[in-house]
Amino acid sequence: EQLTVMMIGMLFVLLAADVRIVEVQALGWAGVLTVIALMFIVRPLNVWAGTYGSDLTVREKLFLSWMGPRGIVAAAVASLFAQELSGGGMEVGQELRAMVFLVIAVTVLVQGILGGLVAKLLGVRRPSNNGYVILGANEVGLLLGRLFREAGQEVVFLDSNADKAHEAEVAGFRALFGTGFAESVLLRAELDDRAGCVAVTPNEEVNLLFARRAQEFSKIKRVWVALQRGHLSVTKRMVKHAKASVLFVEPRDIELWALRLARKTATIECWRRIPSSALIPEERKELYADLRDTLLPVAVRRSGQLIPVDEQLTFRKKDELFTVVFNDQCERAHNWLHSRGWEPLGSRS
Repeated sequence: EQLTVMMIGMLFVLLAADVRIVEVQALGWAGVLTVIALMFIVRPLNVWAGTYGSDLTVREKLFLSWMGPRGIVAAAVASLFAQELSGGGMEVGQELRAMVFLVIAVTVLVQGILGGLVAKLLGVRRPSNNGYVILGANEVGLLLGRLFREAGQEVVFLDSNADKAHEAEVAGFRALFGTGFAESVLLRAELDDRAGCVAVTPNEEVNLLFARRAQEFSKIKRVWVALQRGHLSVTKRMVKHAKASVLFVEPRDIELWALRLARKTATIECWRRIPSSALIPEERKELYADLRDTLLPVAVRRSGQLIPVDEQLTFRKKDELFTVVFNDQCERAHNWLHSRGWEPLGSRS
């Protein structure tokens, strides 16, 4: 993909090198009027005809009519036609090529630069800081996705396993088949406008690399990385150095919890912090030291927003904790939660 971008850039330079400024200037006002006609007459008619019968709104069609810069395909075809016409003894080939490059220059500068402003004025701009990208469509990842969706957030799954990606689609999510490192996949995931991304595969090395890649590729604000219990290749310090947060506070057996959820041997429960209860500073450390195979705290709902549980999160009064409880040890888990000032709100399948 990087080679493709480089070669396209080189092709633009090579094609533009055959165009002389005097050839563009020779077009005069007729060339300028032609560009204006293409931008404000031909292009809108093309969009309206091509989208006839679709469910696009008038504002969306107007934006499509505006956002139509010409690019490398037009330049390459024009250069080919110019060469063929010149070879046939017709001098209009050079004028055609100059006309096409004038169209490219004007549309890229005007429509490209003003594209964001026009989208905002028309009300079709995609909202920023909205939704999450989840790497890993296993049962734990799907659980997080459902919680985010219930909180009103858009969720996009990435997975290199076609079956897992299909399972996410069946569950009603948008799923992209591919690795979390491919530029094309990250572009389709629209990372720049997301509130955060979560890497929850059983491979902690992949999770950390994805976190770094996502931050290098976009301006995403929050990244969570799941660490696999029993593995020592990735440490908390490495995650912190990557400016990410450790999902579930400490390393967990992701494969075990995914298997339990798949086999229905674990239940998703919601607990609320009792307002009159005292907060215990070391509560999270006790939770993971004593009950790491019994409880899997996933997220906290606070003031209507969902927050993944990580090592930086501090519980507050009236917080609602979503946790997965191992059925064979549910009594022990419930006793621990009750003793720490939590009351049950119910369970779900």
